[in-house]
Amino acid sequence: MSIIFDSFANLVKVTTELEHLPQSARELFGSRLGWAISPFSWEKHEDWGDAGKWLCQWAATGADVSEETAKSSKVVGRALLCTDLYRERKAAVLKTKLAHAEDALLTCVFVAGQKAKDREEYNPEYLKFDANGWPIESKSYIARAGGRLLEYQNGILQGRPWTERSWIFAIPLEKIETPRAFKTQIAEPFWNILLNGPENAFSADSCACRFPMEVAS
Repeated sequence: MSIIFDSFANLVKVTTELEHLPQSARELFGSRLGWAISPFSWEKHEDWGDAGKWLCQWAATGADVSEETAKSSKVVGRALLCTDLYRERKAAVLKTKLAHAEDALLTCVFVAGQKAKDREEYNPEYLKFDANGWPIESKSYIARAGGRLLEYQNGILQGRPWTERSWIFAIPLEKIETPRAFKTQIAEPFWNILLNGPENAFSADSCACRFPMEVAS
């Protein structure tokens, strides 16, 4: 099989898998007692190729996260899964090329805020990485959990629950080979961070990318 034929076949396969992601993501995420997540849908800023819309370079699917009680349901923020398959953006500031720089990434995001208008940091530029593997807006984040988790800084005082903070972590896409891998690498850390904070959110065998940024105390 020629390299060109094989490469295109892989593109078609990946695109087909991505089309099923919103349908399966809710089931894979699961829920926790007192919490729920809505069905996922593609975000309006999805970045598909122009001609034929068959090639995806970066796209995001999202769902609302709600705190559930016997009498009411309160949206606290939005969970996003960003598929980052290729990056050509050169770094604005020269930095070391990170180990995951040439990996396709699945980035898990939580954007705090009950309503869309409250989520000022909800901009795809803050969820993307440059060609060296760094967040394009690195200056807007501080690192936690040994550099695995990046918390968005918006000038609000610390000490708030993690349901009121916005944060991201990324896993090389090739590490998510099975539903079980998704649950252990994405879903379990997501719920642990949201409900208990990042201190013990990542397991010893976590594949989460590390960012050698200033680590918050």
